[in-house]
Amino acid sequence: MKNSMIEIRKTVPIIYFNGNRWRIHFSTILMMVFQNCIWLLQNQIP
Repeated sequence: MKNSMIEIRKTVPIIYFNGNRWRIHFSTILMMVFQNCIWLLQNQIP
């Protein structure tokens, strides 16, 4: 789970630096984060 959190932290600065592109890929990024959160929740279930 730590590796996935690190990946999320790496993608966050890219969103801010690419101000012109983030609007185009915002929905795609949202879906990726949403699916990643679901994946983390499913792995936390014992």
